Amino acid sequence: MRKYKNILQHLIFVVIVSLVTALVYVTPCFIDNPINNAITLLTIVTYWLVVFVANTFIIGFMSSHKYVYAVLFPIYVLIGSIQAYFRLYSGATITPMIIDVAFHNDFQTSMELITIQMCLFVICNMLLSLLTIWVRIKYYWCPLNFKRHDKTLRNASKHVVAD
Repeated sequence: MRKYKNILQHLIFVVIVSLVTALVYVTPCFIDNPINNAITLLTIVTYWLVVFVANTFIIGFMSSHKYVYAVLFPIYVLIGSIQAYFRLYSGATITPMIIDVAFHNDFQTSMELITIQMCLFVICNMLLSLLTIWVRIKYYWCPLNFKRHDKTLRNASKHVVAD
């Protein structure tokens, strides 16, 4: 019974974190899309759900190991919060070309894009990511225990005959 409780806790954690990250980082990409009728609304909601499902799988894989989650999730949040900020407040989508221009432009012009509001937005998101890391490490055990499988693999490798 404990195993199912752990699986349920893991799924609830992954769905909540995925829903929040999708609302904060994915929704700004769809805000300025025109909605003329029910078909366009259905199309936008479908695109959002596809991104949400992909986001759920990524966060699920990251959170299956607490140290992997502690390293990768803040990077994910940092990139997502910068992208969401520029999409919400300047209407710009960050592309590789914009990043290339920022590196080839003079430093003064590139630094004008970094504002106090952006820094506060990113810091708040990073603090929330640290909170989710703390919850992940402190309050639940993931049902995917890699150490148990590692021991089985080591025992199986002893029986393999070398060529």
